[in-house]
Amino acid sequence: MEIDIPLIFKGESVTIVGGGSSLTGFDFGKLKGKIVVTNHAVRYTRSDMWVFLDTTFIRKNMMRIRSYKGYCVSRHGGENIHTIKFGSSEVDFIVRKANNSGFTAMVLALMLGAKRVYLLGFDGSWKDKSHFHSIYRDKKKMEDFTRSIYLYDHFRNFPIVNVGLDSDIDCFKKVSLEENFYNQ
Repeated sequence: MEIDIPLIFKGESVTIVGGGSSLTGFDFGKLKGKIVVTNHAVRYTRSDMWVFLDTTFIRKNMMRIRSYKGYCVSRHGGENIHTIKFGSSEVDFIVRKANNSGFTAMVLALMLGAKRVYLLGFDGSWKDKSHFHSIYRDKKKMEDFTRSIYLYDHFRNFPIVNVGLDSDIDCFKKVSLEENFYNQ
């Protein structure tokens, strides 16, 4: 997997904001440091990188993409978008198979030098609803995602922390939102 972005996270801790319902009511003002957002999370906090994967999302959000000040990253090119180039390595295969913007953002953060990655809103399941926002309501998308959770296991030995005690992604150390953000 290649991307035409310098090592912008070298030696930094990076928080990746997913869309899980555990973020309902979360104070995004608590986020500090380097931040990567996925899909619609860009509407809720400032960020250094925005990762999205599908062409429909790009088409529907082109105005926001054009004006975004950080790095936009996708599998599909376009104005103001850095394109991921896939090869034939095992990591490339795993990322393509996951087909998930959060998973892709996690791998990119590591590739771009992050010393530690915090996953925020990576619930891995549909509890009361799929996302903290009301933009997605497609239960099938969540079912597709839950079938690929096992792919996170490939990165269990990397410096990744899941900020969500109730997350179904169990291969990383878990801490609570309060422990990680509210007591700083």
